[in-house]
Amino acid sequence: MQLDMTRGRILPTLLRFIAPLIIGNLFQQVYNLTDMYIAGRFIGANAVAAVGSVGALMFLLLGFMMGLTSGCTVLTAQRFGAGDAEGVKKSVAGTAIISVAMAIAGTLAGLILLDGALKLMNMSADIYDDGKAYIQIIYLGLAGNMLYNSVSSLLRAAGDSKASLYFLLLSAGLNVVLDILLIAVIPMGVKGAAIATIISQTVSGAASLIYMVKKVPALRVSRAEFKIDWGVIMAQLKMGLPMALQFTITAMGIVAIQSALNTFGTDPVAGYAVAVKVDQFVQQPIFALSMAMTTFAAQNKGRELYGRIKKGTLLMIGLAILYCSFSAALSRTIMRSAVRFIISGESAQRIEAIASYAQIYANNTLTFIVALALLMLARNVLQGCGYSFFPMIGAVLELGARFYFSARAAVQGDFGGVCFAQPITWSIVGAILWAVFIIIYCRKMKGKEFASIKREEGLCQY
Repeated sequence: MQLDMTRGRILPTLLRFIAPLIIGNLFQQVYNLTDMYIAGRFIGANAVAAVGSVGALMFLLLGFMMGLTSGCTVLTAQRFGAGDAEGVKKSVAGTAIISVAMAIAGTLAGLILLDGALKLMNMSADIYDDGKAYIQIIYLGLAGNMLYNSVSSLLRAAGDSKASLYFLLLSAGLNVVLDILLIAVIPMGVKGAAIATIISQTVSGAASLIYMVKKVPALRVSRAEFKIDWGVIMAQLKMGLPMALQFTITAMGIVAIQSALNTFGTDPVAGYAVAVKVDQFVQQPIFALSMAMTTFAAQNKGRELYGRIKKGTLLMIGLAILYCSFSAALSRTIMRSAVRFIISGESAQRIEAIASYAQIYANNTLTFIVALALLMLARNVLQGCGYSFFPMIGAVLELGARFYFSARAAVQGDFGGVCFAQPITWSIVGAILWAVFIIIYCRKMKGKEFASIKREEGLCQY
């Protein structure tokens, strides 16, 4: 169901859009956790460490593609909000062309550069082969991931967040079944986990595409309409490339932290990997809020409803603070239990050692998760309004800060300090991006007649 976010009460509209995103994201983490649980149960802690150690490399490439598709579909959302049906279809065609080209280029680049990247990450010899095998298969399946992300972004641009949920549930169920088959029944090790992931993502992507073509007329493009419009493609790349580079630069910062952590040994890496899985659960509502912020801001920017954007932004900030206050306390409480649940195939002594490192992560990172929420909201409201350049610059600053703080802590042998590098970085960059947004917003308000602003804000009910 398509949702026009330029009309009606803001809070109910946002909640209708956010709820399916949260549910879908949580189910996605369930099947990611299933990978780790089955690997920890049937293969061991080294397998968990191997998969966790290459997670940053996986996000490096997948993040670029996610940023690119999200940026391309900002134009779709703006045209949808403005009621430009022909412009929406041109934007869909442009997104498809860019997605196919990037899937091919990304796969080739990932495979060619993989060996060099792994050497730079200081991986332990006992997990190197498993880590390489896992990430190679993930890179080979990038096309399926790109398909799902592109279609999901287009559906969200039109205000439809429910359809992606249904196909994600299908993917999650299939992934669980394949995990059991390819790890527990057929002992394929970490390769089985990677194969299960790419098959489930490809199926979900194909199902999403069929749904979009058959059920969403606004996004359906006929052969006659499917033409290369270089003006549209360049406009999409102008929005998409800064977002893609922002994701990539952020991922490079995560690679820097992972490289620093790899110098501590296998158990700290395993503890960090489990803690990150818990962290990813915690972050899903934050991701949902930020994705909703992009669509909300983009649709309302299309109609120049700046007062509505301001009110929606303030509501999102309030929701983020409430959620993060609860989740930070909960995640610190359950962290050790999560490690014992996932790493069940090792001795009690080793499990407790791994759990101690996971708890350090919880205390030094998850305690300050609100800083990440505020940073992501700042990024996404700027991107939704079409200002992708500033989040990209923020990502560059984030990369530099992460390198500096994590490397400094690693040299001192401070595991907690490496973990704390993230909230320090989030806080610094978030403050900068909010300052930029406030400046831009104030300038936009000066460009509108006072009376028209008052009339607009009178219609923007919470």
